[in-house]
Amino acid sequence: MTASRAKRRKAQSMPKWANQEAIKEKYALARERTEETGVRWVVDHIVPLRSERVCGLHWEGNLEVITEFQNMLKSNKIWPDMA
Repeated sequence: MTASRAKRRKAQSMPKWANQEAIKEKYALARERTEETGVRWVVDHIVPLRSERVCGLHWEGNLEVITEFQNMLKSNKIWPDMA
């Protein structure tokens, strides 16, 4: 997926009530951890924005900062309380 397509998907999945400052803080934390550790950290959607079974939202409560490796293992196939 291209970067512009990913940005568009996030924008389309963001509810009006999302706290944009809190979201920015998550991305800043990922950058800080990457710089501090030399390991790439990313912001992951706990419930995927798009999968075969569910579509999550782009808001601060659905975001977590994890390593890129953890994110690759998770993919968009698992999430908490998955049915």
